[in-house]
Amino acid sequence: RRPGGARRAAAAGTVDPPTTAPEWSASAERLLGGVEGCTPEDANDWLAAGFAWTRKSARFWRTSKKQALPSPESVGKVVEWLKSHDLARKAWVAKFPEVVGLDVADFESGRSTAPSYLKAEDVYFKAIKANPQLLGKNYDCLDENESCQGQCSRCWNT
Repeated sequence: RRPGGARRAAAAGTVDPPTTAPEWSASAERLLGGVEGCTPEDANDWLAAGFAWTRKSARFWRTSKKQALPSPESVGKVVEWLKSHDLARKAWVAKFPEVVGLDVADFESGRSTAPSYLKAEDVYFKAIKANPQLLGKNYDCLDENESCQGQCSRCWNT
């Protein structure tokens, strides 16, 4: 018999993340040391979301990430970026755990594709503090293609 979580994962067509892999453990340590209030369970849950190991995060990542192992260096850079913008708090990261799988370059590309009313730095950061999912937006289908391109989880128009 499989434990409950493994049984549910098999039924959902997913596999359990490799939480004992050295890359995973080192990345979890970066989160534990850098995100205020983070527990080991939070770190594992956020890494699973950030690297497409959950059903919800697989919808966010679509084809750009498929059950990847985290890079401790990349996770560390994200944590430092979050700290520098006063976002490295459990309550904020829990609202958008996929953030740990993004690159710092994704944050800047997201800002460059933001609607005109969010272009000012202070307005943009105020918006992402209130709505963390906005940090994952980096595409504007109507601006680039004049029609939906099916990248809704990353699109500013949704």
